[in-house]
Amino acid sequence: MKKILPMLVVLFLTACASMPKSWSHDSASPQQYQADQAECMAMANSAKSGSIAGAAHDIDAIYENCMRGRGYYR
Repeated sequence: MKKILPMLVVLFLTACASMPKSWSHDSASPQQYQADQAECMAMANSAKSGSIAGAAHDIDAIYENCMRGRGYYR
């Protein structure tokens, strides 16, 4: 039992950390959310960067800025 509890704690924390972060908006419908999300993702994916690591960071930043610019928050 002593070995199982720490393993369960690690499993729980890993699951929480890997959960997707959801966005909220005070007045957007589910359809509007899906459209905004798709447009922001397309905008982020069209960004070019010099390195793979930099590209991943740029894509995340562009996506987040786009969603925040449309009034979404976490």
